[in-house]
Amino acid sequence: MIPAIYVLLSLLVGWLGRHRQIGFVGFTGLSLVFTPVLILLVLMMTHESRPRPSA
Repeated sequence: MIPAIYVLLSLLVGWLGRHRQIGFVGFTGLSLVFTPVLILLVLMMTHESRPRPSA
């Protein structure tokens, strides 16, 4: 049961980071390797990627 909750939290952190530079897969992978709580703190300190203005 606890591993399922850990994976679900990692997926949630990945979903929250989907608009950041490393995206969903990057944040999900980091959450699985480290801990979702730590990566969530990192996520809160980063900013969203902004699209570059077209010339």
